[in-house]
Amino acid sequence: MRLDSNFDWKTYSWLKRGPRRVNVLKYINDSEHPRTATEVKKEQKVDITQAAFTLNELYDKKLVGCLNPEDHHGKLFIITEKGKQMLEKLSL
Repeated sequence: MRLDSNFDWKTYSWLKRGPRRVNVLKYINDSEHPRTATEVKKEQKVDITQAAFTLNELYDKKLVGCLNPEDHHGKLFIITEKGKQMLEKLSL
């Protein structure tokens, strides 16, 4: 594998250290529609606080985007291009 100096290796390392982060990112990526924390909770079989925390972490790192960030409930998340790039690197 060739070293890509423009790639965000710090975020890649952070993502790789958290299996739940990777699983949630994959779930969002594989979804045809935007997903909520409640849907992540059901799919990943975790507590709602863990699902929401993980989504917020991914959002802060710009791996997922939120379609309605002003809402307090029912936020809709989609994967970003950066998130897709991270998943591509992880699958190597």
